[in-house]
Amino acid sequence: MDRISAISKTKDENTKTKDLLIKYARDPNRAALFNYASAAHNNHLFFETLVTLLPPLSLHPSSSSPN
Repeated sequence: MDRISAISKTKDENTKTKDLLIKYARDPNRAALFNYASAAHNNHLFFETLVTLLPPLSLHPSSSSPN
């Protein structure tokens, strides 16, 4: 997110990454901004999906339990 902020010190500074993707998808002059926003958005979706798929921590076996 720091790189996105450094590149977009404009009216887009507080814009969500998804909105930046849509806005700059076809603008070759803003390719770096698009790439950073895309990476940030994809990472967010990846971790959001992991969190929804994992069972609660209380269901995981304890690492101190004997085998």
